[in-house]
This record gives sequence, structure tokens and C-alpha cells, in this order.
Amino acid sequence: MTPAIETVKKAKVPYTLHEYDHDPSCTSYGMEAAEKLGIPAERIFKTLVV
Repeated sequence: MTPAIETVKKAKVPYTLHEYDHDPSCTSYGMEAAEKLGIPAERIFKTLVV
């Protein structure tokens, strides 16, 4: 799990994890996620936790 998921778990915040098989040759992670999850690209967000 990522540090973000671990933080959410520790805080007992409800969340849903959407998983898909990543294609290592793909460089557009957001577009790949949208396509594989069947979600419009404008709804995909990449979150960086600092």
C-alpha cells in the first residue's frame, strides 16, 4: 500500500480503492486509469501527499 492509503487507514477515513493492471509501456497514467476503469478522463485526479 502507498503511504497515502496507510494514512487514511490509520485515520479510519472511509475510502474505496480502484485497482487495475498497469501497462508498463504506458506513460499517461491518468488516461490509462480512466480507460481501464471506464471513468471519463476529466474525473481522474492524481493526488500527491507531501
